[in-house]
Amino acid sequence: MKICIAGKNLIAVNAMRHLVDTIGAANVTACPNESDNGNSNWQPSLRKHAKELGIKTLSIEECYGIVDLRFISLEFDRIINPAKFKTGRLYNIHFSSLPSYKGMYTSAWPILNGELFSGVTLHQIDHGIDTGDIIDQANFRLEEKETARSLYYKYLDSGFVIFKKNLELIISGKHPKKPQRSENSSYFSKHSLDYTKLQIDVKKTASEIGRQIRAFTFLEYQIPEISGIPVGAFEISNERSTRPAGFVSEIHEDKFTLSTIDYDIIFNKCNAKEFLNSVNALDLEKIVSLLEKGVSPELTGFSGWTPLMIAAYHGHTRLCSELLKRKANPNARNQNGTTVLMYAKDAAEQLGDFSVCDLLIENGADPNAKDHFGKTALMYAEEKTQTASVSYFRKF
Repeated sequence: MKICIAGKNLIAVNAMRHLVDTIGAANVTACPNESDNGNSNWQPSLRKHAKELGIKTLSIEECYGIVDLRFISLEFDRIINPAKFKTGRLYNIHFSSLPSYKGMYTSAWPILNGELFSGVTLHQIDHGIDTGDIIDQANFRLEEKETARSLYYKYLDSGFVIFKKNLELIISGKHPKKPQRSENSSYFSKHSLDYTKLQIDVKKTASEIGRQIRAFTFLEYQIPEISGIPVGAFEISNERSTRPAGFVSEIHEDKFTLSTIDYDIIFNKCNAKEFLNSVNALDLEKIVSLLEKGVSPELTGFSGWTPLMIAAYHGHTRLCSELLKRKANPNARNQNGTTVLMYAKDAAEQLGDFSVCDLLIENGADPNAKDHFGKTALMYAEEKTQTASVSYFRKF
């Protein structure tokens, strides 16, 4: 028996790790998405984690010929044709409460449509798109301030839970199943939204505009804008709009008011991208200014690195000190489990100056912390023959 995890991101990596712990690495294979180049960013790379765990990776074509296979799609990027497989044990965890929201953009459409609930669905794969018999489902409430990003993380967490819950049934094949209803069935194609031309329709009610903002807020990919201003948190006021819908007024440094069909909306400017750009440029003065405006020192972009990781990687003592003063986490990790100290080590070795490492440890960084592959900063220093770093970390 082989179980293949096909897909990407945290749900696929967690599922693969759980399988290794449950049935052993010899029975597990991985089929990463074509876009997976082996580097983790804000999400972990399935290809990288499979390599580190000694899991063989296969192409979808190689999966076709395996007879005793359980194929589990967890955000896989290819449409599966069951006729090409020698097994009928094909499964998918879809991010919606099927039969509603088949297809794409399930982190956006439920919010845009004002849904109160969404969920994840484990189903068999058939010849259609998310149309197979349902094995299990978990539903949850959408919060009043739910964004596409927060909803996506709910999908990741709930999807992993439903995977673990049903794993033994998937292995045995003795799982329940029921056909999907035709009632409330809906489908959204990849053409239903165009993120390259994303615009907020301001000729709407305050509630409708608010849903658009929340549905398109996903820091790693985009931040909605109104009149060229990136927007974050907002509040629908009790004041009826007296100016035309879409009119922007009362523009201050960090706030502005938008008139709508019915009620005014007071928006806060989103400083996230400005902050991340300043961190990448190591612009200490700008970073401090934005931190004083309330930007989180733990903010991460597509790279998945916290500002403290970036500062440590460059050996920037003053920036590290400023971030630590504002409660930046000295034990923060990226999606590979790489710690701030591990990034600081390389800079210290190159510069011959371990003051950033000293500063981090003084503020609580664990010098013996292991990443997701079971390695410490000392182990990596020994692998790279970093003599000074080996001497430094052997003290702990």
